[in-house]
Amino acid sequence: MITMQNQNRIIEVFALPELVPQNHQCDVCFAIDVLRATTTITTALQNGAKEVHPFLTVEETFQAKQDWLRQNSKRISLQENATVAHFESKETIDSAKVAETLILGGERHGLPIQGFDAGNSPDSYSPEFVQNRTLFFSTTNGTKAILRALETVQDSSEESEENPKMGAVFLASFLNAQAVVDLTERYFQKRNLDFKKSHSSFFSRNERISIVCAGTDGQYTEEDLLLAGCLVERLSSFELSQENKFRFLLNVQAENVRAFWQNAIKETQQTRMNSKPDSDRLFSTLNKKTAQKSNIHSKKTLFSSDLIETIYSKLLKSRGGQNLRKIHLEKDILFASQLDSLSIVPYLKNNVILSQSTT
Repeated sequence: MITMQNQNRIIEVFALPELVPQNHQCDVCFAIDVLRATTTITTALQNGAKEVHPFLTVEETFQAKQDWLRQNSKRISLQENATVAHFESKETIDSAKVAETLILGGERHGLPIQGFDAGNSPDSYSPEFVQNRTLFFSTTNGTKAILRALETVQDSSEESEENPKMGAVFLASFLNAQAVVDLTERYFQKRNLDFKKSHSSFFSRNERISIVCAGTDGQYTEEDLLLAGCLVERLSSFELSQENKFRFLLNVQAENVRAFWQNAIKETQQTRMNSKPDSDRLFSTLNKKTAQKSNIHSKKTLFSSDLIETIYSKLLKSRGGQNLRKIHLEKDILFASQLDSLSIVPYLKNNVILSQSTT
């Protein structure tokens, strides 16, 4: 009698993009830059941005803007059935019209880039600012992690049912941590269902998940590792193991970050027993403007304010948090700490970041 083969879920964490092995492949890859790229991109898409294009360098971003303006200005003129002479006279007007739909956003070493429209603070991307606009985005660390994550799901070999050419890249932040987990489970459920339809019923295919952290200036940073631990914990729970007959295989870094996250939960439980948390005061005093500008608070958080306060305190002390404190951007740290406040997941499609809701 043939029995169902147990399925392995392999979860690997890489603390920096540079630590991802060459030719590394996986089914799903998460890109993390808590402070602040993935937090900001998620917020921009939540607030109505049409799409986000990530770029490694400032020069690439400016060149892409010029190319984009030319292509879209020409398209508008052609749509208006313009003659050559009419196109030449309207080119400047059309370029200005198109430029209004484009935002250049990002930072270098925490500060806004000269000639860009916005920096990397999530509360800069309010609904009024981003609605139906395209964002070209480049940051010191985050976009490097995003583009490296994309490479891990691209396979140069021939596509087949056994070897799908493209996996999925999701952008993770504390804001959408549970949404990322939920969408990942849906992705594998659909993939495995499709796979079993074309293979013998007793055969199960392994699931391989990679997590690429951005770090800060080539150094590990605690805020990314803490979120990675949260995701590993939720993707390797005992309940999932019992329900799906999973066997979880974690690399050393995944084991370490899971323990880091579990310790944060223990600290939160200890704090709850010993004192009344003061998160409400923190959020009302430090994040009042953010709450007014953004839709981020329209979703009820799934975790207690106690844990959010623990996350906030750890982010304040992290390498990325210390850098932001030096330039007086503590408000961004608090913004990024709001666990499970959004239900959308940014994902990469043809080098463009779009979003999908999990509700």
